[in-house]
Amino acid sequence: MLITEIERLLISDPVAAREMYEEIEDQLEIDERTRLKVQLLYYLEKWSSAEQLAEVFLSERPESKMASLMFYFLNKSLMAQHKPLSQNLIFRKRAVETLEAKFRSDFLFILSNEAFLEGDLLTAIQYRLEGMSKAKTANVASMEKLNGLLNQVQSPEILRILSENNKNVKWLQKKIFIMELELLAELKRYRDALGILEQRMSAARVIGDQEELEVLKQIQIRYSNALNVNPRRIGVILPLSSSSVKVSRLAQQTMNGLWLALHANEIPAVPENMGDDEASQENGITG
Repeated sequence: MLITEIERLLISDPVAAREMYEEIEDQLEIDERTRLKVQLLYYLEKWSSAEQLAEVFLSERPESKMASLMFYFLNKSLMAQHKPLSQNLIFRKRAVETLEAKFRSDFLFILSNEAFLEGDLLTAIQYRLEGMSKAKTANVASMEKLNGLLNQVQSPEILRILSENNKNVKWLQKKIFIMELELLAELKRYRDALGILEQRMSAARVIGDQEELEVLKQIQIRYSNALNVNPRRIGVILPLSSSSVKVSRLAQQTMNGLWLALHANEIPAVPENMGDDEASQENGITG
């Protein structure tokens, strides 16, 4: 059909697509006709006209099956003009639920970027994860963008929420686990770190993963030592100076011990090789 050919040409040759559209415009039903016209206007970079036509359509035919796609192109046109996105929550929800996969992924990425600009990092990450799960493949650029967002998280609590919301994304669960340990180490929250370690160890025991269990035990020992050797608990009285060699030597040994205690807190959160398989995340966002 000509409609299929028009859709194929929209991006590669919108001028040719417009000529074909004009040949059949009068034969199309109003929803199909308006939908194609909005898309043509967008790809012809007549964004203001596309915006206006999409808004009229949505106000007059909000229940149309084309409404979600029209809302998508409304927001694409607004973005192209550097305008704020439409805040119509009803159409947003419907678009996320009903758009065709390729449009839905892009729309979720648009919402992710908006949330990030508004300072809502958690929502930005969640939208991007959802967008990647809707896409057929997770490309390198998408993964880099997601990793960039994740690396900005500075709250273990946000990481826990992300973990709870994405339990089936295996690579993300492992990445969050490592990030959470690192954050808790930086914050000196060793008891919390030991708590999530115990949960992870329990899961490893259930599935019989002895290799991971051994790694986790090593980390557990490090955190237990860091918790038990807390330099804030150490109180000493040292002479400022002394003519006694023994006293001076004892003072130096004590200072050396304190230095070791202080630097014991600088243990790496996890072994360096624990996250080696993160490169496999590009193979699938849903685990």
